Amino acid sequence: MSDDFGDEAYHLLVEAEGPDAAAAAVGYVRQQRRLRSEPTMSRDEAIGRSNDYLRAQGSPCVANAKAHPNGLKDLWLVECTNPGDPNVRPIGNAPLVVTAAGDVYGISSTPGHEELIGIQFPPVKGDAWALPQDWNIVLHDFLQTPRWSQLMDFVDRKRETSKVYPAPDLVFHALELTPYQSVRVVILGQDPYHGAGQAHGLSFSVAEGTTPPPSLRRILDELEFDLNVAPPQGGNLESWARQGVLLLNTILTVDAGSANSHKRQGWEEFTDAIIGAINAKSDPVVFLLWGDKAQKKSRLITNPKHQIITAAHPAHRPNARQTFAKNDPSRAQTMP
Repeated sequence: MSDDFGDEAYHLLVEAEGPDAAAAAVGYVRQQRRLRSEPTMSRDEAIGRSNDYLRAQGSPCVANAKAHPNGLKDLWLVECTNPGDPNVRPIGNAPLVVTAAGDVYGISSTPGHEELIGIQFPPVKGDAWALPQDWNIVLHDFLQTPRWSQLMDFVDRKRETSKVYPAPDLVFHALELTPYQSVRVVILGQDPYHGAGQAHGLSFSVAEGTTPPPSLRRILDELEFDLNVAPPQGGNLESWARQGVLLLNTILTVDAGSANSHKRQGWEEFTDAIIGAINAKSDPVVFLLWGDKAQKKSRLITNPKHQIITAAHPAHRPNARQTFAKNDPSRAQTMP
């Protein structure tokens, strides 16, 4: 077993962490080596079978040369593009699963595709950093960058010395409640609430039993004013998220009592990647960009199928150029 590390390194690990930890580490290394090895089927054959599948489905897309091997599960994940509309990818960065048996599955519609893929890649640092599988696939390219590793290290170090919101299991709550294929509306916030008990991974929303802050109160008041829709009890917006409203902050963690304390650490690039993946969807999505910071993200939304609606941030100053109060989204400024 120690051949995976070299005898000296293996014995040092045994002394430092114990035999169980050493065995687990060796098992992990072996698993990763199998994962990186190519599946039984060749890359060219996987791409060919993907093109056969796309033609049979009547899709205008074609498989390109980018295919990701998963030797552990003996399958390929094959990327596809639409030559007639290169800005739109039908199902994200890795839309087709090709098994060793030659079966091809569309990742957005096949039940059980998580079981087919099995392991997330790149491997996440721990359960607290595990993305839902569908988001893990469409964000695959960013998750392989050094910036992602640096961000994980930054937040982990912060949690060792500071109180950080939201709790680790709620950082990706928005992605868990709103799968990639279900996104119909995006409401973009800034960073999480930094008060005790408020943040729970959804922009503007607060945890059950928490008094809505002024910005959320204004949103709920406008919902009632514009559409005569009774606001929910409290300020928990999980029901919106389950209906396809991605409540996404541009920064997903914050130090207690210190707004914007986790900016410029990598979260902005991560949420840029999310918006880029949504921009690639072929189904129309409405982006509600409230405030100048959110509106800067409009540069990432280039797909003409989508709609951008802007307004002031709900917490705008009374003398702000734009207003949020009495600003029906149907009358708000739209961007091409």
